[in-house]
Amino acid sequence: PAAAGAAGAGAAGDFDELQELLDDEQWEPLLQPVHDAVAGLAAECASYAEMERRLPELLGRLDSSALVRRLAIATMQARGLGDRDFAER
Repeated sequence: PAAAGAAGAGAAGDFDELQELLDDEQWEPLLQPVHDAVAGLAAECASYAEMERRLPELLGRLDSSALVRRLAIATMQARGLGDRDFAER
């Protein structure tokens, strides 16, 4: 039981650290241009099928490099948290 409590405390701490990655204020400016472009396209389309058909042309115009870079960094950080937690057990 004592070991289970210690493991639970570590897991809760890991979730707090993961939540910090999600709460990072850097996400909104990175996502806003993507959101605006997709929302704009959706407003132009009369159906889901049209949206699906036109989405590739939008994706070809979007510069998502900053978002992709931030996602890669966050993924590595989350992986590091998981590796650390696994090594501590």
